[in-house]
Amino acid sequence: MVGESLIGCRLLQSDNARDVSGLLPQAFFVSILLVALAVMGRGAIDTNARLYQSQVLQATSALDAARDSVQIESVTPRSPAEDLIIVLRNDGKRDVVNWTAVDLIVIYSTATGTATESLQHTNGSASAGLWAPNAGVGSDLYEPGILNLDETIELRAHLSAAPQSGSNGRVMLTLDGGATFSHTFTFP
Repeated sequence: MVGESLIGCRLLQSDNARDVSGLLPQAFFVSILLVALAVMGRGAIDTNARLYQSQVLQATSALDAARDSVQIESVTPRSPAEDLIIVLRNDGKRDVVNWTAVDLIVIYSTATGTATESLQHTNGSASAGLWAPNAGVGSDLYEPGILNLDETIELRAHLSAAPQSGSNGRVMLTLDGGATFSHTFTFP
């Protein structure tokens, strides 16, 4: 009897072992499925977060453009031919304080073709490839040196090459907030 009960236990153990061994592949498959679902869910959350960030950046850019509204009132070529006098008016809601962060690009025709020149700001006098305030801010009664709402300023830009007489030029101005403004003019 003792032998029969031991054999019965071994048979019972081997049957349970078969049942458990049949469950291992299924449990492995279920665990892989759960991990895959967790990763996919996390990817969807990341995608939604990135989409939200993109929408926030677009809205912020639109608000910055509305706040930063500097009009290029005029561009007048002066003698020597490489000099330009650019008059700006602040029509926006934000003051222009950091002139070193302002990008000034001029596209114009020369005797050899089209030139696109990114002029650098200087606090001194403008020489080839540079621009500087030509005079103080017009009617600058409030915060001297800062272009406040409804104030104007005159900039002097000096091009690196002589422009083609009678050709059109284009001035593009980008403020530190990213808002860009342009003005087309004609060289005499």
